[in-house]
Order: sequence, then structure tokens, then C-alpha cells
Amino acid sequence: MLVLKIQWGKDGMKGQKYNAEMGEMAGCCIRLAEESTLSDDAGSVKEGFKGDAWFSSVNAAVQAGLRGKRVVLHIKNNKSLFPKGFIEDALLGMPGGVHIVLRGTHHEIPLVALGYRYSTKTTLYFVFTKDASSMMKGSPYKMK
Repeated sequence: MLVLKIQWGKDGMKGQKYNAEMGEMAGCCIRLAEESTLSDDAGSVKEGFKGDAWFSSVNAAVQAGLRGKRVVLHIKNNKSLFPKGFIEDALLGMPGGVHIVLRGTHHEIPLVALGYRYSTKTTLYFVFTKDASSMMKGSPYKMK
């Protein structure tokens, strides 16, 4: 963990940086991402952020991308601009381990929407900036 920020509730967070222009959750995500800079052993700077569903939205991914940040965000309820319905329909009846990858651009930021069928009843949804992850084929998760 690189950054931990105390949140002061709805009223206490209203005047925070970025909230007025992009909303409270995306604003919080960007404030955290700004302080999440890590250098590897070779001295290369890696800037990124992984966020759970509270922080996550397409808007947050776009705002991070506009600032040169790589993000991987879990989408749950904040699904505006996210093709959740399309992904649900495409994966309906599929077994666990199946996924769908959609690519698109919003405000000139290349994004990836991913739906992963965790089980026959549960699908996980993610949005990330194109440069945040690879879509190379790997070893599949074995459902038990």
C-alpha cells in the first residue's frame, strides 16, 4: 500500500480537489492516484492505481488516463458509460472462466471493458486504461 487517505464523510469531502469537476468518487480516485507513484529496480517510474468498486467508474478511468495514470478499476454499481448490459447478455449461460474484452475510447483515452464469468451466477466487471494491463493469454483459473 502506497497511500492511505482519511475521508471526512460527505460534507467534509465536498470542497476537496477535483470533486466539483468530476464528482466525489472519481475525485477521490484521482487524488489517490496522484500520490501512487512507484519506481522499479531499474529506476523506471510506474504510475498506476487499482481500485475497488467504491472508487470505480468509466469517468474515473478517463480522468486518470488524462493525467497519464494507469488504472484497473472494478465496476459494480457506478456503471454509467460502462457496457454492463451488453456484457451480461454476452456471458449469459456461460460457465465460469469465460471472459469478454471490449475496447473503446472516451475523451481520446483508450479504455478496456472486461467481463469475467467467475461462476455460472457471478460476473465480475472491470474497466482499465489500455496501458494498465496485458490481454495476453495465460493459464486459466480452474473452477472447483
